[in-house]
Amino acid sequence: KLILLDSLLQERQMEALDRVLFRVTENEEDGRHLVALRDLEPGELIFSEHPVAVGPGDAQGVCIVCCLPNTKDVCNRCWWPVCEECTNTSVHQDECRTLSSCAAKEPDFRLPTQFILCLRAVLLKKNLRVWDKLISLGSHGLQSIPHPTQAFLQDPNFRLFNTFIREDCGLSVPTEDLISVHKAVQSSSMASRAGGRQIEGIYLQGGLLTHSCIQNTRTVTKGKTPKMYVYSSVFIRKGEKLTYCKLPEVVATGTVERRRQLRDSLLDCQCSRCRDPSECGAHTSSLYCQRCEGVCVPLTPTGGECSWECLNCGEKISSQFVNTLLLGIKENTREFKGSRSSRYQRFREENRKILHPNHYLQTGERARFFLQFSSDSSVDEALLRISAGKDLLELVDLLDPGLSIFRESILVNLGTSLQILLSDQIVKKQTGDDGCLEDKQVYAVFRDAMFCFKEARLAAVLEEDPDTVGESPVHAIDENLKILEEMRDYYESQID
Repeated sequence: KLILLDSLLQERQMEALDRVLFRVTENEEDGRHLVALRDLEPGELIFSEHPVAVGPGDAQGVCIVCCLPNTKDVCNRCWWPVCEECTNTSVHQDECRTLSSCAAKEPDFRLPTQFILCLRAVLLKKNLRVWDKLISLGSHGLQSIPHPTQAFLQDPNFRLFNTFIREDCGLSVPTEDLISVHKAVQSSSMASRAGGRQIEGIYLQGGLLTHSCIQNTRTVTKGKTPKMYVYSSVFIRKGEKLTYCKLPEVVATGTVERRRQLRDSLLDCQCSRCRDPSECGAHTSSLYCQRCEGVCVPLTPTGGECSWECLNCGEKISSQFVNTLLLGIKENTREFKGSRSSRYQRFREENRKILHPNHYLQTGERARFFLQFSSDSSVDEALLRISAGKDLLELVDLLDPGLSIFRESILVNLGTSLQILLSDQIVKKQTGDDGCLEDKQVYAVFRDAMFCFKEARLAAVLEEDPDTVGESPVHAIDENLKILEEMRDYYESQID
């Protein structure tokens, strides 16, 4: 009772100080994870932290320490790509002698940069406090896929990692330690882009974010170090789990494909989207029933291969039929010729009676058309792009809502497409051409464009980084808002 009382008092004290916005808790379902200590508004900084280890992923032609592009500088001791500024850093000094054993042996030999992060994690064992926390990141409760030792020893990725550490680097590391590192890195490392570089890092707090295919946080990496900032992307209630998604393209990916990709991270996602046959009403995997035109969904989406059933007439179809059908559609799409606009319209028309409008194949084609922006697009194409953007935004508001990077991208592109339409209308107003929208319609377009840029700005503010050289996303959005104001003033002067 005293322990419980102390815990409650500590929580109340932290809430009163308003400094700690989360706490670590543990249960069978999620293992150790983070929950909010109070209600969090969108855009609140929950915490920030430096990584205990960082790596370049599988990128070539970059410095393995700072991960910035580097095609000429190498360390004169280990001959790995390390820029002059990073050669004498403590990070590289610790690993330099080890890496000298496995330098490139031939000019076209690809360096195994994908194992740099794992190597740095292995070398952390000298710090037992950090090591224990790092190893615990490999357990995510029921979301962790159980893997016996023998299964790891037969896994191709683990075997390559094992060979790199033991044979290439010449380190004598127990198998159980290598398995623990492999599990922690695969399931809890976090990839990000910052300052024009791809970074993969291990964060002792960030690694405790619960995986979910509808995340409620946004992670932003800033600075050269790099430091990760975790913000609330939507309103989060007190006691709610803090969630994060490892997949870069979560919206236009169906449950089967998402779960296949997550298995590579040793995760068996149990989020609300994965468990729901309709994917929380988004229907990104749903097909149309060929018997009654109802919607067919998988009966047990988290159970592997399963039957599909029409929600209207109860007609069942096998997963094998669904897989074959989707494969045929993908193969047929590869033969499409013409512009992105014509390909998108053809795909939509040919599959409108087979795939739900939000099906991930439909969404993927829609996103490729919408995000492939061209300043010389025709008005008809701009109108089609606006329609596609609004459909995407509606779906994103379900699956990746709030201040997410994908929603920000959709809003910026949609606002820009609306600007093109407005420019056309202003020119037509000047020349007296036919096809002008009514004034109230033009003002509605101005309103929508303003909304898009202002909403995008709320998300872009989270990316502000004083260490980044060049124009910031916020500055670019502010310029668009200024142009819109000038366009509206000019349009009103034409009316007068």
